[in-house]
Amino acid sequence: MKLSTRSRYGLRLMIALAMSYGGGPRLLKEIADTEELSEKYLGQLVIPLKSAGFISAVRGAKGGYELTRDPEEISPLEIVNVLEGDLFTREEHTPASPGTLRAASELWEALRRSMTEVLSSMTLGDLARNAGKKNNDSLMYSI
Repeated sequence: MKLSTRSRYGLRLMIALAMSYGGGPRLLKEIADTEELSEKYLGQLVIPLKSAGFISAVRGAKGGYELTRDPEEISPLEIVNVLEGDLFTREEHTPASPGTLRAASELWEALRRSMTEVLSSMTLGDLARNAGKKNNDSLMYSI
């Protein structure tokens, strides 16, 4: 399964905001430059994230976007659901349904459960800490 660019970039945007949580708003341009993403595309992603109450916009010279909730209270599953909708369409079946439909439905349901478990097993705060650790690990020191 391949998640769309909306989810992949949206999650990166949210991790970047989580990394600066409590430090004031960040400009989309700054995030886009740092993450090597399109500022215009990020601008489209903030709309549903703002509507869902994950982020807020701050106007003015020191404006930008910031999280409205603690990153420890936001799961990647919530973000993906806002940006993608339900990842799996459930096919209803009955005992009289073809065996192929029942077998396929069982597979998709197991996959949905597994993905839901993984995406809800961590928080945005966990991902931000992991990203910060990886950034620190990649710094080179020379004397």
